[in-house]
Amino acid sequence: MVKLFKSKKKNTQDEDLHLLAAWMAGIFSNQEQARNTQSYNYISLHTFPIWREREDGFWFYVEQTMTDQPDQPYRQRVYHLNRINKDLMENKIFGIQNDSQFVHAHERPETLQNLTLEMLTPRPGCSLILRRINPESFAGSTLGEGCPSELRGAMYTTSQIVINEKQMINWERGYDRGGKQVWGATMGGYIFTKLKAYEL
Repeated sequence: MVKLFKSKKKNTQDEDLHLLAAWMAGIFSNQEQARNTQSYNYISLHTFPIWREREDGFWFYVEQTMTDQPDQPYRQRVYHLNRINKDLMENKIFGIQNDSQFVHAHERPETLQNLTLEMLTPRPGCSLILRRINPESFAGSTLGEGCPSELRGAMYTTSQIVINEKQMINWERGYDRGGKQVWGATMGGYIFTKLKAYEL
């Protein structure tokens, strides 16, 4: 399966890490889910590979937008996917300073030349810890209550994810101090279907 995805990296010996990165890289949409279930917003997700020359894992610029507001992304992040031991991989999450200059950077890759490590803000406790659960998929989650959130009265957020060749299913929820869910889907994760793959 890995051979379907070209890579500019010299070190691709970690086949699981490389395959997970390849499955993550692309354009995704939950159009079908949003059409069938009104409680889910219609969202576009772009996971665009950056800094391909680096040898410390895989880096992505990530942008999420409501499809009725395509020029106003509600989330812009940088992901760093790397191996942490023989069984587990970690997807670290970073905020971006002055992120407005990178809106639609997946369509204007030249703007990403201005993106540097110094512009990233780590989000401690928000990393996703992932493992391969079967030949067809990877799965992971944040750990405990360590990812802070202030959205709609939440104290922390959790995220669970399943990734395969064709889909990324992501379930994010926010909880208040008493452990009551105050935002996020209640019936299951957002089901993002892959529309296009990006080369690593």
